[in-house]
Amino acid sequence: MERILLSLLICLPIASCGGSLSENGDYWLELRNSFGEWEKTVLITGYIDDYEACNEFLAAITDWNEKNAIIERVYRCTPA
Repeated sequence: MERILLSLLICLPIASCGGSLSENGDYWLELRNSFGEWEKTVLITGYIDDYEACNEFLAAITDWNEKNAIIERVYRCTPA
């Protein structure tokens, strides 16, 4: 009985997601670090159009960086 309950506690949250991240259209906002590598920074999920939401965030953070940051930061949106 305990095994069944433990299995349900583990499986139910996974099943409620409705599939993998890429199937749901989620996106990562990634930052290029000083070594030229891309780092996953923000996971955009839960919007009707996650790609559009990621691009809005990208535009806002790029605008803020142009006005306030000392070091130029480059971001991009990629599928999760």
